[in-house]
Amino acid sequence: FFPGCVLESAAKEDYLATVAVAKKLGIELEELDGWTCCGASHVQDIAPEITLATNARNIALAEEKGLNLLTVCNTCTLMLREAKNELDKNEKEKNEVNKKLAQIGKQYRGTTDITHFLWVLIR
Repeated sequence: FFPGCVLESAAKEDYLATVAVAKKLGIELEELDGWTCCGASHVQDIAPEITLATNARNIALAEEKGLNLLTVCNTCTLMLREAKNELDKNEKEKNEVNKKLAQIGKQYRGTTDITHFLWVLIR
């Protein structure tokens, strides 16, 4: 489960509602340890390569645990899925990002799916 910075600050009620609904439906949420902001606002505009690497890192954290990422924030969903799409289709970009991630002992593999919580509810 990737809460994103908005759910931990301005939209705490969304976080609480998500956890409550998931519990009621028997959906086990495991919050991703060590996640960082998806960089959707200022970082993306100034340094898109940092945004790509940051989201690859978030995805790599989930991959290490064999987890898919469940998001609640629409923007986080977009940013994570765009990063995954870019890295999955562009081997050169993936290699560049993995060089950066290797410095912190991480690797993007592309094995994690990113799904919005509402998509789970309607399935």
